[in-house]
Amino acid sequence: MAHAEAFFHPHRRRRKLVALAAAFFAMIAVLIVGGLVLLVADGLQRANAVRAEIGEVQEALSERDVQAASAALARAQEEVHVMTERLQMFKVLQPFPYVGVQAASLVVLVEDGQATLEVLQDLLAIAIDIESDLRAVGLVQSLADVEGFVELSPEARRELVLALHRAVPDLEEAQARIAQQRSALETMDPERLFFGLRTVRRELLEQVQLLDDSLTLLIPILSVLPDIGGFNGPQHYLVFLQNDGELRPTGGFWGTYAVLRVENGEIADIVTDDIYTVDFPSEGLISRVPPEPLRQYLGVDRWYLRDANWSPDVPTSLAYALELYRDETQLPPDRPVTAPKVNMVGSALVTSAVGERLLSILGDVTVDDVTFTHDNLYDVLEYQVEQAFVERGVETLDRKDIIGELIDVLLGRLHEADAATLSQLLTATRDLLANNDIMLYSTNGDVQRIFEREQWAGDLRLSAAHDHLMIVDANLAALKTDKAISRAYTYSIYKDVDGDLIATAQINYDHRGGFDYRTTRYRTYTRIYAPKGSELVEVEGALKNDRTKNPNGETGTATVSEEFGATVFGAFTSVEPGESGRLSFTYKLPDRIRDAAAEGEYVLDVQRQPGVGDVALNLDLDFDAPIESAQPEEVSEYWFDDRYTHTTQARPHQQFRIEL
Repeated sequence: MAHAEAFFHPHRRRRKLVALAAAFFAMIAVLIVGGLVLLVADGLQRANAVRAEIGEVQEALSERDVQAASAALARAQEEVHVMTERLQMFKVLQPFPYVGVQAASLVVLVEDGQATLEVLQDLLAIAIDIESDLRAVGLVQSLADVEGFVELSPEARRELVLALHRAVPDLEEAQARIAQQRSALETMDPERLFFGLRTVRRELLEQVQLLDDSLTLLIPILSVLPDIGGFNGPQHYLVFLQNDGELRPTGGFWGTYAVLRVENGEIADIVTDDIYTVDFPSEGLISRVPPEPLRQYLGVDRWYLRDANWSPDVPTSLAYALELYRDETQLPPDRPVTAPKVNMVGSALVTSAVGERLLSILGDVTVDDVTFTHDNLYDVLEYQVEQAFVERGVETLDRKDIIGELIDVLLGRLHEADAATLSQLLTATRDLLANNDIMLYSTNGDVQRIFEREQWAGDLRLSAAHDHLMIVDANLAALKTDKAISRAYTYSIYKDVDGDLIATAQINYDHRGGFDYRTTRYRTYTRIYAPKGSELVEVEGALKNDRTKNPNGETGTATVSEEFGATVFGAFTSVEPGESGRLSFTYKLPDRIRDAAAEGEYVLDVQRQPGVGDVALNLDLDFDAPIESAQPEEVSEYWFDDRYTHTTQARPHQQFRIEL
């Protein structure tokens, strides 16, 4: 026993020493990790503070309170200064599991926050310079004292706009830097962050996105504002309210127009009226002949303002509309004209979505005991101008006066909007421009180029090197039936035995309405804008006319023409209420598209017609060759074959790039 005890005793002591050492190192590790966690927690707390101060700076700038913005910016910079000094300690944490990921993310958030503050510092410096300029000429003492832009004197408005215009290069530099920070935050994977950091990232990203989006919208506006704001005398603009329930190539039938007089940076006057008050006095005096589809399917033999938007290229349609407006308002004395006889320097198109967004922000409006909301605007307005005016004893040509009264109320509320409301309006304007619910045209070439650069003009865009698809419907004598039509587009390609690429553009129509005062059988003349040099193979679903004029359903033929560097196929079709219809055009793509695909690259540009609403876009492109990559990507189940299969919602401008 003595020998055994002598043998085991040293081992027991060694085990105790090892246990003590392990406990000691574990305690040290806990202390270190605990300290590091506390360090990250402190960084998180400070990051939250920085994010909050950035919000304060943005809010103060939006309210033109330079002093409050400066104070919030100083507080945020102090927090960032402390965090920057500790960045090296954060970086030490990066090898540690989990905590290291949080530390690395916190480093990125600190750097992005610091860069954002630098941009805000630049914006604040611009605001201080503008305030100093205005104070120097005795126009204002402080921007914060200004209740609103329209409250300024004309001289102060002019000086403010010119000062902002001069700041555009600095704003462009700031926007480029904030766009970099936005990209860095968007690429950070939130799933790898714990809740606190995830919240900081999300809220900081929201602030950066708001700043980026605001600058993206404001910079081009400030670039053109001195030219379009009526600062050198009144300027007049012709605006058309597009009725997307009666779809036309630019987005809807022009049933109502408005003439805006802009002076010293504000809408000084607005006149709205039924477009027939312009067209009717000129009947018999206009000799312009309409395009053949308007003559054949709409039954008109002269081309009036209401049908001027036959071209899907919005600048072309609006330039022609200005010509027609001038001609139809310059009539002999025995033809009285109520429309303003003024020289227009530009034009704009708006859809009902603009009114809906305004009502959602500015609140409901009641006119003559009729309440308009963002949910009921289209339906209630249609009923008022198509049915209720008779019950109210209103003359036909006065039935749309209610639109003018509605606009007057909304303009009044716009003038009284506070900073928070203006921020919502800025976001709404950006969205409406991006979706082609607002489109702009100027007779000033420099201004028009900016509109087109920003994709605010609705211009038809074709690249000779790319495949192209634009489907254009024109509702011809089908009332407001487009509100009852559901569409889907399908574009397919296959390679034939000769190696040519054969394309088919198909439109499916689902008529979900019936017969009533605003809905009937659908009648559309549809055009496909394809790459120049495309050759028609066949058309399916074309009709000579609708069921009442073509009871046997005789098939129609397709027309082929060229414009805007595109080959254009067109045909008429009709769909009865409660039924579905299909119209498709099959054509051979030009050799240059085939050759580009054979060399390994195919690019498809898709443009969606304005006003068409939500439309599914289905692509089925079979190149008979393995696909190496594609943007946008297919879903994984369609990978590793010779076809590109993709379904999405059609948008105003989309590009699909495939490497073969």
